[in-house]
Amino acid sequence: MRAAFAAFALALTAVSAQDQVPKYESSLNMTIDPGTVDDATKAAWCNAQSNTCNTLCDDSPSTDDCGYDDLSYECLCSSNDSAPGLQYYQQTMPTLICKELFSQCIQQHVGDARSQRACKSNIDDLCGTLNPNKADVGSDDDEEDDDDDEASETTATTAAPTATDDSTSEDSVTTTDSDDLAGPTPGPKGVAAMAALGLMVALV
Repeated sequence: MRAAFAAFALALTAVSAQDQVPKYESSLNMTIDPGTVDDATKAAWCNAQSNTCNTLCDDSPSTDDCGYDDLSYECLCSSNDSAPGLQYYQQTMPTLICKELFSQCIQQHVGDARSQRACKSNIDDLCGTLNPNKADVGSDDDEEDDDDDEASETTATTAAPTATDDSTSEDSVTTTDSDDLAGPTPGPKGVAAMAALGLMVALV
């Protein structure tokens, strides 16, 4: 009976630990009290958000705003007037808020391993990890086009020796034609035949 009660209490503790740590669908719906973040950090966050928005929009954002006081932000790219996937990248406001919430969660549950694991799975695992400088933006398409052009040039250069080979073939044909000029070699046989005919006429 005591063992069953202990198991029940342990399960209740685990559920309680999970309940104490909020669950999120994405870092995009995470919010933080701006008052828990110092001014220097908020300024750095806004600067990072603006720089990353510019990078993800291929240096052409139509909207790039960050509210220093309330940590609000908006990023839209002029190419399609839509927001890039900020939640997937480092140095964006969603990811910076996510990391701060995780840090606060760990501090709030010092000595509580179960709750700290919940901090990891419910918060930290949702924080963006991609490098914005390696994002596939419009300029990469141009580079691919350039690569295609270079490949075409390489192919053309490689094909050039084939033209030389063709000219060699033409030389061979020319040589064959010059051999055909030896066709008159039967001429002497024709002369001999005419001489024999003349001899026969003389004998007659």
